[in-house]
Amino acid sequence: MVLTSLSGKIRILFIETERDIVDLVEDVFLAIERETNFSIIYRESQSLMQARQYLKNREDFDIILLDLFLEDSEGIETLQTIQSWSFDLPIIVLGNGGTEKLYGQILEAGAQDYLIKNQVGSQLLIRSLTHAIERQKNQNDLRKSEEKYRLVINSIKEVIFQIDTSGNWLFLNSAWTKITEFSVTETLGKSAIAYIHPEDRDRFTQTLQNNAKTLQSWELEFRIITLSGKQKWLKGVSKPEQQKNGNILWDGVIIEITSLKQTELELRLLLAATQAINRARYFQDAIAVILPLFCQTIGWDVAEAWIPIDRGRNLQSVRGGYISKPSFQDFLDRSQEIDWVPNIGFAGKIYNSQKPEWIENVSCANKEDFHRREIAGQFGLKACFGIPILKNKRVLAILMFFKTSSLIYDPRLVDIVNVVAAQLGEFMQRKRAEEKALKKTRQLREAMHKLKHSQAQAIQNEKMIALGQLVAGIAHEINNPISFIYGNIAPALHYAEDLLALIHIYQKHYPNPVDEVEKMLKDIDLEFMAVDFLKLLDSMKTGANRIQEIVKSLKNFSRLDEADRKRADLHEGLNSTLMLLQHRLRQQGDRPEIQVVKNFASLPEIECYPGDINQVFINLLSNAIDALEEKCGQGVQFTPTLTLSTEIDQYPNTQQTCLRIHLSDNGAGIPQHIQQRVFDPFFTTKIVGKGTGLGLTTSYDIIVEKHGGRLYCASQVGEGTEFAIELPFQATIINE
Repeated sequence: MVLTSLSGKIRILFIETERDIVDLVEDVFLAIERETNFSIIYRESQSLMQARQYLKNREDFDIILLDLFLEDSEGIETLQTIQSWSFDLPIIVLGNGGTEKLYGQILEAGAQDYLIKNQVGSQLLIRSLTHAIERQKNQNDLRKSEEKYRLVINSIKEVIFQIDTSGNWLFLNSAWTKITEFSVTETLGKSAIAYIHPEDRDRFTQTLQNNAKTLQSWELEFRIITLSGKQKWLKGVSKPEQQKNGNILWDGVIIEITSLKQTELELRLLLAATQAINRARYFQDAIAVILPLFCQTIGWDVAEAWIPIDRGRNLQSVRGGYISKPSFQDFLDRSQEIDWVPNIGFAGKIYNSQKPEWIENVSCANKEDFHRREIAGQFGLKACFGIPILKNKRVLAILMFFKTSSLIYDPRLVDIVNVVAAQLGEFMQRKRAEEKALKKTRQLREAMHKLKHSQAQAIQNEKMIALGQLVAGIAHEINNPISFIYGNIAPALHYAEDLLALIHIYQKHYPNPVDEVEKMLKDIDLEFMAVDFLKLLDSMKTGANRIQEIVKSLKNFSRLDEADRKRADLHEGLNSTLMLLQHRLRQQGDRPEIQVVKNFASLPEIECYPGDINQVFINLLSNAIDALEEKCGQGVQFTPTLTLSTEIDQYPNTQQTCLRIHLSDNGAGIPQHIQQRVFDPFFTTKIVGKGTGLGLTTSYDIIVEKHGGRLYCASQVGEGTEFAIELPFQATIINE
């Protein structure tokens, strides 16, 4: 460098105690001014305190020439003291010599140069001065640039980081402290893995290992544990760079996404809860999904639901709930044994206030505020909060959650559960409206069913009354002439016997009649007529007897004279019914005669409606004959049989005596799914025109509704069917 081409003014603070060195350096200053275009302005100081005064007065200096050994300070400490007062000024140390070690220490301490006093010349000094000033200026500019850069870096909300090959932090800005609560100074040099959530460490390590091979940019979401123990979600983005020595450095950015994750979690919870509510048929179905969903997602241990009962006078725990481990089941079981009164206990308080309630630690709560404090303490439950499910300012239910650790009030969590509670409120209100509508529909359907049944029964009754009247009329009309015929057969028989006796006397006394008489006797075959005429009269008597029995059965079946309840012989009713059905019991075509087996016990008369009971008999026996004919029509070889039996027995578990009648057949049988409907109105398995579906319904009403008895069916396909009638021996007849 040609120093004579340079120019300028240099202001120097010269700190030196040796007078001869001061004189020497002053001569050098003069030589510099003669030989160069530099102007040297300096202020001399012999002590550290005097120099401090100059600096304190804010006098402008470009550089400091410093002797380390002053009256009030010695060694490197002198340099450090001056630096603390004038950090921006370059310092050249003047010394009496020394080792390279000392020279290195002086430079490491911050001096720009070290000159030996008795070797200082104009060229050496001016070169050292200019270089020192230039270097200091560059350092100051660099420092200001770094400070500006650091200010910018630290003002960024995102974490700027650098990680070395070993996974240790090399650089972090101040955003790291804001997010994690760990200081940057304490973190640098430590492993990044140590700060990551244990469940995410393997994934983080695997990402770095894979990325070290591909050298591609990576992006990863992971959790950290802050200094206070909180869990936060972070997202890191980085690109690796391989150094000349083969090591890899990762430079990147980390942003906090806890709020985003929380929002995603809330949306998933709300979506899942909405889906569960939409799929549920009942409130219990909905909470069976929602309570586990919430607890498993937000990390709570126990959840339960309470509903008001007795029109809001009590609160009752809904069976089910959620537990994170089996040992909590006893807590739920013991809770379900308790019924709370509104405004008493935690659930009662929520019911009364209609607002959410939160307890950080139930063990610290008053017993009036939380009655289950001791029970919860036994199971290690601490934090608790409850949310009312409201609709139209009415509490429909209460949701309660428990956690094994204390937790301060979390408004965001409460808001989420409140949203779901509002949906549950709408759901419960809608379901209640649906239940009311269904109940009304059911009532209308039942009313319509009863109306149709009543109409059909009325029609059937009218038919039966008309039939009874017709049968009674026919029986009456037949009975009169038959009685006349039956009453005259006996005299006619006597007359015939007398006439035949007279003829025999004539034949005895007049053995040789005239030709005309002889011819007549031969034409009429008198001997045959005498025998056959008596037989003819006897057959007429037998037929008249048969007609009288049929008429009696018709009159007994119609029972027009027995419309009110009275004591009757049920065996007589059964026999009369069999008499009327005799034409169906006889052999018909390929179908053999139906055998009738009677196992009648000795029965007293029973108070009943005889006409109605006979109607039941004919309905059941007609169906039994239909079943036997159906089985015969299938080509099955068997002896069709009707079995009628009666007995006196007691109702199970009572002392009441009943009369039981069994009517069974060995016909086709009734399938199981049809047995449940045989007594339904208008239900029939017969072809159109053969059955109305009212016979068994009417029979059921007569036995059950009118007589307070029982009518039931037992059947097995292919084996046959049995209908059993039970009538109270001292029947409680229900007035029509």
